[in-house]
Order: sequence, then structure tokens, then C-alpha cells
Amino acid sequence: MSEENLNRVRQLFPAGMDLAAVFANADSLEAARAGYESSFHPDVETLVDPVAAPMVELGPDVDREAATGIDGFITLWRDWLTVWETWVLGPPEFVDADEDRVLVLYEVRAQSKTHQVEMRIDTGTVLTLRDGLITRIELFFERAKALEAAGLSE
Repeated sequence: MSEENLNRVRQLFPAGMDLAAVFANADSLEAARAGYESSFHPDVETLVDPVAAPMVELGPDVDREAATGIDGFITLWRDWLTVWETWVLGPPEFVDADEDRVLVLYEVRAQSKTHQVEMRIDTGTVLTLRDGLITRIELFFERAKALEAAGLSE
């Protein structure tokens, strides 16, 4: 993995960030969008683990398992986060999957709005980069699936 790819991915996973708060606030979301625009290819593809996809509350015309572009990424996440009071990222671990992919393993501490239940979720994301930009994001809500998708095992 190139140092440039690693640094690009590191910017997107600050430990302690509450994504529910970021996506609920227009100013914070606009600042996040600027970071995405500098890191994502305009046609970035976002894929959600099919197991978690049915839980994502999206509009009727939006694919629950895939989104294209920065706007698609933001819509998918904004809609997902509407049911969460908090969605806080724990310290990430960056793994060199291969020349073009970075695996990020991290813990999420989330609290639902409906039941106020706090959950701990061990998750992973596989990011594919080309020419210094992220072209594909694969979101997994089970660490083992993220490792498998990256061609690695526990």
C-alpha cells in the first residue's frame, strides 16, 4: 500500500467522531463533503453488506445496497444515521490488503433513537484507490466479512 493511499484513508476515519452528529448538522456535513470531494473519485461506488442493507431506511427510489457518487454516499449515510442518536467511531486499524486496497477495522459505539439502546459493533470497511482517489467503498457490519472481502482472515 502506498503511503499516499494510507494517508488518504486515515483522513476519513478520525477516532471519536460522532457521524450521527456530523450528518445531522448542515455545516458539519458541508465540511465533511469537502473532505470527501478531495478524497473520492466523483463516481465512487459505495456498497453495503447485504445483511445490514435492509436496516437502512432509504427512499423508495434509492438502492439499499449500493450508491454512486459523493451525493449517493452522503444520502446513504444520512438516511442510515437518522435512526441513531450517536454513531461514534473507535480507533481504527489500517491493514494493507493489497496494492490498491486498504482495510479499515474499527469499533462503533452507537445508540438508537427509538430504544436508547447502546450497541458496540466491530466493523470494517474495504476501500479501493486508483490514482490517489477512493473509487470503491465496501461497508461491513461484521469484522469477519470485511476481512474475507479483503482476502484476509482472522
